[in-house]
Amino acid sequence: MKGTSPQLESTAKPAALVPRLVALVLLFAAIAKAYQPWHLMRGAAPLLAQVGLEMLLAFWLFSGVARRWAVRTALAVFTLLAAVSLLDVYTQKKSCGCFGLLQVPPVVTFLLDLTIVSVLSLVGSDPVSMDRSLPKRLLRSTAILVVGIAALIVVRHRHAQQSPHSAPALTRPSDDNSAH
Repeated sequence: MKGTSPQLESTAKPAALVPRLVALVLLFAAIAKAYQPWHLMRGAAPLLAQVGLEMLLAFWLFSGVARRWAVRTALAVFTLLAAVSLLDVYTQKKSCGCFGLLQVPPVVTFLLDLTIVSVLSLVGSDPVSMDRSLPKRLLRSTAILVVGIAALIVVRHRHAQQSPHSAPALTRPSDDNSAH
């Protein structure tokens, strides 16, 4: 890269790989959704639209064209996906359907989405300036993880309180001596 120090270039190269790794996750999800028997697809049109949009975003991230907007769009998309996954955790879905017939618990997809949002916010859309604003990016990335995990804990705790299948309360044995 022209006009950058060797130290900035050393962090710019790995940071530039992050959007491409996110693109691979999107491509895997899109292909997994598309690769299933058509008779099992309920509402095929929205599913195909989702597959197309995931592939479009994946190719955009992988290409590096308008990188800043591609990363910002990916941040928005994965934030939305994390919210949907958290809702799926709350409603106790067995699988979110994010990876087609591959059954992945919503907790796992929520943590994956949260990690992607955190890492994308850490590396940002400009890998060259990463070193200059690293403390702020680390703080933001850590805050995203903490808030996301706290939300997951709250959702799971509330659901455990409302669930009729939660552990029975401990009771004292009755003083009824008729059993003796």
